[in-house]
Amino acid sequence: MPEGKIDSYKRYIDNETAENKELIYSGVNGYEKFFVINKINGEKSELWFFNWDGMPLLDIKLPELATSFDIDFRNHTLYTLNFKNDIFKKYDLKDILEGVSQ
Repeated sequence: MPEGKIDSYKRYIDNETAENKELIYSGVNGYEKFFVINKINGEKSELWFFNWDGMPLLDIKLPELATSFDIDFRNHTLYTLNFKNDIFKKYDLKDILEGVSQ
């Protein structure tokens, strides 16, 4: 398979943003029964869950920065990626997702 080359990109979360602890909303993921917004505040992230009517369902405070995330509903697992330091983590959501599950 041929490899492509990216000539231009814009990074929305950079070192200056994290050092200044600016508040950023990023990584909105939509699922069948709800959507999740990644709220980044400096070096920490919170995942805000809302139903499709905009009512809040859940707020998960992560212990570190997650620049990207997704949920595996079959295994009740949250996967996060911090592209600043290339750290990929997983979190057990089995008890947390009860009541808001897909």
